[in-house]
Amino acid sequence: MEFVPEAILRDILLRLPTRDVASCCCVCKPWRAVVADPSFRTLHGKATHVVSGGCETLLVTEIRAPGQSLEAIAMPMPRITDLAAAYSPTNACNGFLCLASGVKNWPVFICNPAIPGDRIRVPPPPKIKSASKISRRVFAMGHAPRTGQYKLFHLSFPFFPDDYESPDLNYLDVYTLGPGGSGGWRRHPRKFPYHAGFGPRTPPPPALVGGELYVVLTRPEYEARGRHAPDRLLAIDVATEEHRTRRLPEYEAEFAAVHALDLRGRLCVAAHAFDRRLLSFWLDADDGATWELLHTFYIGTDEGEEHYDEQLTGAWFDGMLCYRINDRLYKYDIDSSKKKQWMVMDDGSKVLVSAWDERIRLPETPWTEDQRGNVYGGYRPSLLSPRLAFQDDSFLCVLRDERRQQQQFQHDLLHAMRSRKPSSPANNNNNNKRRRSTDRAGGRRRASKRIVAACCQEDDDDSLDGQHDF
Repeated sequence: MEFVPEAILRDILLRLPTRDVASCCCVCKPWRAVVADPSFRTLHGKATHVVSGGCETLLVTEIRAPGQSLEAIAMPMPRITDLAAAYSPTNACNGFLCLASGVKNWPVFICNPAIPGDRIRVPPPPKIKSASKISRRVFAMGHAPRTGQYKLFHLSFPFFPDDYESPDLNYLDVYTLGPGGSGGWRRHPRKFPYHAGFGPRTPPPPALVGGELYVVLTRPEYEARGRHAPDRLLAIDVATEEHRTRRLPEYEAEFAAVHALDLRGRLCVAAHAFDRRLLSFWLDADDGATWELLHTFYIGTDEGEEHYDEQLTGAWFDGMLCYRINDRLYKYDIDSSKKKQWMVMDDGSKVLVSAWDERIRLPETPWTEDQRGNVYGGYRPSLLSPRLAFQDDSFLCVLRDERRQQQQFQHDLLHAMRSRKPSSPANNNNNNKRRRSTDRAGGRRRASKRIVAACCQEDDDDSLDGQHDF
């Protein structure tokens, strides 16, 4: 193979997609050295076609076992290990995956699934006075295309229904990653309303669309009336950190799971009405206030699925419109021109429904392990290391201060455990008297031994003289 100058090779590789660049590592050692260069990975990870290209989906399988840490497998990427079992992925942002826990005062981790063992630790958000009333903590990672910054958002939700309207609990904390950050968490001055609209079994991951994060919410009066159907959407602008709420599309349901997803750069909402067994996909209109109904599907229930609060659901777009409920996966090609049919519901109403293109039965989870798989949209493969992207001087100062405090605490604890109880003056005098008496007794014993030894020596000399006289 003819020699290619390194400058030309770097310029060519910078224009390639991430998967093609990763494949170039297998060509020869010079190419592998160029791709492995941290400066090249930083430039490639910030390229426009990488951060603004087409989104993919990331399948993450979580494996938990009693007494063992979390083991997350990002298919087909390496494993993510050495994390406590309480951690779970929250969302994918470009080439990064955010892992957090609902336990208070626990840090957040940012990793690149394509780079094994490469992750950074972000300090926990600031404490909340009424932390015992917080039921859920939602973490989300966002990217602002205009500024190129990455930010972490922490949302706290109250526990009891009586506290749903308490504005002191709905905090929004922001942490700017990388250059331009403030070096720590900061609390947003304006709190957000409503409660988190969680899915039946797990909270739906926040969706990042066009530089905005979307979190599903529920009004407190809906919860009070026993209707478990989200009806609001919290939109957070990553660049300006301003947030607003907007209405979800009108759908009839007493119990529903709602997911927000990115559909070719536009916001899409999937609403699954369990009581009506209907799944509807709505697309955000150009005005940003109304919704356009795309498709409605009929979702039949299997035996034992009448318990709505135990369903595992998820919605995403990966070339086809996908929806998962428990061990079933449904797919639909939105580019196909298929005719819709009218369907008569149990209440006598008619609904225009579409037919699925594929119905797939997912493999069963091994009974020997506690496994759970989930799919996260908004993933764009990248070779950028989070250590190179986010660890600026302020970030390192925060980590250095935390490490210094931890070392000081360990030193103080070890010193306290090794220290002895101070003796009183009376005890000190008694100890000195005992020490002096012991010294006197030892001196007398040593003197007696010397006298006895001298007498024995004289007796030996006399006996030797008598032997000579004979």
